[in-house]
Amino acid sequence: MSAFTYPAGTRFALRDGATCLVTAAGGILLNPPRNEKLTGLSQQQRRVLKTLNSGQATLSELVTDSDSDAIEALIGRLLEGGWLSLTVRDDTHDLYAIQCFGVPGPQPEDATPSGVHLSKFSVLHRDSRGYVLENPRGWCDIRIHDLRLLPLLDGPAGAPAGLGEDLIARFLADLRWGGFLVSNRDEENHEFTSISWSAADLWFHRRSTLGERTITWDHFGPTKWAKGKFPQPAAR
Repeated sequence: MSAFTYPAGTRFALRDGATCLVTAAGGILLNPPRNEKLTGLSQQQRRVLKTLNSGQATLSELVTDSDSDAIEALIGRLLEGGWLSLTVRDDTHDLYAIQCFGVPGPQPEDATPSGVHLSKFSVLHRDSRGYVLENPRGWCDIRIHDLRLLPLLDGPAGAPAGLGEDLIARFLADLRWGGFLVSNRDEENHEFTSISWSAADLWFHRRSTLGERTITWDHFGPTKWAKGKFPQPAAR
């Protein structure tokens, strides 16, 4: 996947919980229990890893004219491996963010077909940071900062005024890539493993078991989130 298909202001960062140990021979990406070794990297590519290890950066901050191909290849590899999250921006503000927690699937060949619609498992809700779109079968969440994007959640027919065609196409392609938009030909509508689940049951299953979305006990099981805020419920 090419990172250059995103607007120039897009900011890339290592996904939450991930770090990169940069060595003279390459780098080691760490996000327990997962890790990946990167070997044969150029000095410029190792510099990019160090920059990403420090926080968000745009492509213009990562790329120079002399090494654009090598940097594009590295960023594409990190995106495809599920090591990066990104925030899409225009000239003034954040539009949406792809928050990766798993390994992406392949990009659909028909990225924005006319017959797509919102997956029956996709849920849009509001939390303390705004609106977030989630899917229990997905590898990422999409945080929506610009509410003009909301009509697009059911496909291109809801395209609002005021947003460029390239941005609309990119957002729809990301919704399709993340599994939030599906077509009538997708396995969700034909495979037993998908049809057999209701949205509520699959969400309960995902939220009550450890997996890609939840790999530690920090937000799972006996988190004691109410300690000091509410009295302990009676034992019976």
